[in-house]
Amino acid sequence: MGYLPSSIDPHSELRSALDEWKAWRTQLAATVKSYQAACTTLRTVFKLPLGRCRGYSMFAEAIAAIDAELGSLAAEERSLLGARMSILVARNEWVRMSVLPPEILIRIFQVSTPYCAREDKTSYQNFAGVCRYWREIAIHEPSLWNHVDIATDISEELSKMALQRTNKSPIHVHIHASRSRAPAVNAEQEVARVTTILSPHVHRICSVGLLIRPPSEALIAGILDLWLKRGSPKLARSLIIRRPHAMSTIPYPPQSRNGSNLCENSKLMLAALQQLELQRTKIDWDSSAYRGLVNLQLSFKVDDDELSPSIHLQQLANILSSSPLLSTLKLGTLRIEHPEDDAYPEPVRLKSLRDLSIFYIGEASLELLLRIIILPETPAELRIGLTPRDPIENALGQFLSLSGATDLYMYKWPKNPQSPFAQLSFLKSMSRLRMLVLDNYTIDDSLVIQTETVPPVPSRIPRVILLDCNISLAGLELLTAELRIQDLRIEKCQTTGNDENIRDIPIRLGEIYPEAGIVIASTDSRENWSYCSADV
Repeated sequence: MGYLPSSIDPHSELRSALDEWKAWRTQLAATVKSYQAACTTLRTVFKLPLGRCRGYSMFAEAIAAIDAELGSLAAEERSLLGARMSILVARNEWVRMSVLPPEILIRIFQVSTPYCAREDKTSYQNFAGVCRYWREIAIHEPSLWNHVDIATDISEELSKMALQRTNKSPIHVHIHASRSRAPAVNAEQEVARVTTILSPHVHRICSVGLLIRPPSEALIAGILDLWLKRGSPKLARSLIIRRPHAMSTIPYPPQSRNGSNLCENSKLMLAALQQLELQRTKIDWDSSAYRGLVNLQLSFKVDDDELSPSIHLQQLANILSSSPLLSTLKLGTLRIEHPEDDAYPEPVRLKSLRDLSIFYIGEASLELLLRIIILPETPAELRIGLTPRDPIENALGQFLSLSGATDLYMYKWPKNPQSPFAQLSFLKSMSRLRMLVLDNYTIDDSLVIQTETVPPVPSRIPRVILLDCNISLAGLELLTAELRIQDLRIEKCQTTGNDENIRDIPIRLGEIYPEAGIVIASTDSRENWSYCSADV
């Protein structure tokens, strides 16, 4: 079966086989429809009261007849499923994309975005399971496996297999601790297990990503010691440490060791980094890790702001000035200090900046930060996310007015309930602003948007998103009119008055501003924009 002599024309055979398949497929559809109707009739009869029938014996005979057919019926259903899957496999092997040469398919696969699975049971590279041809190409192409996940709940064999598939190419390693560690495994054993897997390949690692939970914090020092001492400075590019559940900040190297004891290769590795993202983890401010960065993200958010690390203003200025290509800067819950008798450092123009996020920074620290930052003059894109705080709203407003920002996210700090930042007059002077996201604000008729000198042509903000806001129709009318909003998206918001239904707002507001697109959503799109999050 399935063998065709060489004398037979494949094209005519394909046409004949396809016509036959379509004919039987049509007959099967009609048969299935008739069978479903018969099932419905039989089910209806079974629901009739026993008194309307000639006796229970007829039901007993019917039950016996059904039982006799159920086994073969299940076998036929499985057979049909198998036939469908075989047709699907054959179809996948002959679609236009699957007959492309391997080198073109590899280029297409490389466009896919690899990700850190983190306890996700789904396939890491889904395209490897589409068909045999795709799988063969994917498995034998090292560049498709250059992101390797290692975790306590991923078997050593699986991690080693992924490392073998990289075939000595540069790799990105994602290490994440599972939610719970086996009772028989202590911290030292956990570190030893991961370092043993990585040790033969450490010279090929160009980036390390750590997602650590409190029981597994020893992994941070263990992995960094291995990578920094034995890694290749020519390959080192990125270090990301996330501690989302930690209650305090820890240093690297640990306080039990002297930072000056870092070997020469460790210093070269840190100096080679272009991306540094640290969550509740601090590397010494004078470290070479803060030089020549393209992406710098520091988040030290804890319950008590006084427990967050501090940095001298001059140290921060040195870090910024030593990274002229800095494109992303995110600072969260960082205390900035400056002695009164010291001169202020020269401001630093961040010519390449595209994303600026300033979250949970106190008023004194924020005032110091604004003194040393000069934003690009006319950036193609500049996205800013921040949490405004009193009493320097006027200074912050002036900073934003001169920023040339294209996207702005503002989150009203719950700890500062008396600071609604209602005076949003600076928005009218942000002529390049194309998207505004307001999070946790009250948008009612108390909102004031007015300036002493109103521009001749009011600025238009094409898109506005309200997240978790308390809103009223009057407030939205004012906001839409003053900012000339074209697209208003209302996400997870509540109305300020009991007499207003949030579902009615698009209709009522649309009657007043028919050209504005208004959408109510129960989902949160904040994760679509990295500058809208305080976390690394």
